[in-house]
Amino acid sequence: MNYDVTVIITIHAEGRILHRTFRALNRSVRYAQARGVTAETLFVLDKCSDEVTRKIVDNWRKRLDGTVSVAEVNYGAVADARNFGVRHARGEYIALLDGDDLYGERLIYTLYETCRQDRNIIAHPQAEYLFPVEPFLRIYTAGNGAFLDLIYNNIFTVRTMAHKDIYLTVPSIRNTDIWAFQDWLWHCDVAAKGYRHEIAPGSIIAVRQKPFAKSLWQNNFALNKVIRPNELFRRIFLREFDGIKPRRQTEAENSRSFIARSIIAFLDKCYSENMMAYHFVVGLKRRTWSFFNKCFKNSLQDWVVEEIQHLSDIEPE
Repeated sequence: MNYDVTVIITIHAEGRILHRTFRALNRSVRYAQARGVTAETLFVLDKCSDEVTRKIVDNWRKRLDGTVSVAEVNYGAVADARNFGVRHARGEYIALLDGDDLYGERLIYTLYETCRQDRNIIAHPQAEYLFPVEPFLRIYTAGNGAFLDLIYNNIFTVRTMAHKDIYLTVPSIRNTDIWAFQDWLWHCDVAAKGYRHEIAPGSIIAVRQKPFAKSLWQNNFALNKVIRPNELFRRIFLREFDGIKPRRQTEAENSRSFIARSIIAFLDKCYSENMMAYHFVVGLKRRTWSFFNKCFKNSLQDWVVEEIQHLSDIEPE
């Protein structure tokens, strides 16, 4: 059977948080299916030695029999695991997601609706909520796909959807001892080939932050690794993009002021294994969110608040 969308999720050793990943994913898939979009999910377990992770994946595969498949590989590199998933996907369009993130209810459907307008589009979520280390909400504005910004920063998340042919034409390249930032490189490579980065309106993803020592990006940065030389950089340096000027870089809209984030960081420090204290902190954080939402209501759309509240039911933090 062929599908409209294949959701590829790479798994390593996420453990119990996978329950929350599955709950959010299942909700997003059902939302898309209710609107006529057929979807399958392919979990790629790469060097997975964690038995808890294996049991959770197998349990949910059985519960969602027919729309979830599992493959095991031994690459030890997320780029190769994603490429494997792409080759085995049965969907016309592919969404690449991570196993420890949470997906908004409208995410898969809105990404798909954006992609199907043009097979040359790479669709990105409009909102990205980072948690729990330093809670931060980033809102991308429509039309911010000016690829010249990629010369100095990876302005897009790797959580994308695009036509399968794009992923086959431009596969991911794994990091090495010298080169890193494989997601940034992929965004550059597809832009150099003429594909367009676009924002899917009304879509959000909650990205789980990792402690410094466990963050691949931060570790690569600390080791002074750099992005590979690529065709996009070469063409920009040689000014081969006639008539295209860099847009003014706009800061992503931040839903919280410095004071709001400081308060939430303080509440995180108050966290205790005591369940009463935990529920008190969670409740206080929600009230803080509500208060600052009212303060910044002009910059925060209702659908963002609604989606985050729904995700909070799955992930209290």
